[in-house]
Amino acid sequence: MPAVSPDGEQVVFRSERDDGGLYVMRRGGEDVIPLTDFGYDPAWSPDGRMIVFSSWANESPESTN
Repeated sequence: MPAVSPDGEQVVFRSERDDGGLYVMRRGGEDVIPLTDFGYDPAWSPDGRMIVFSSWANESPESTN
């Protein structure tokens, strides 16, 4: 899901383009910038200076037996 920055000028979103990841762009769709090659459900901090997102581990838990 896309998330609009607090000032309304930028959008952060998940895309599957170029093997997937998070991207930021201006609200008009220009200047798309890749941020990460993983993650989902991005959100802006209240001051608009940081982006937080969820991620997942691709590792299997190891047995301690």
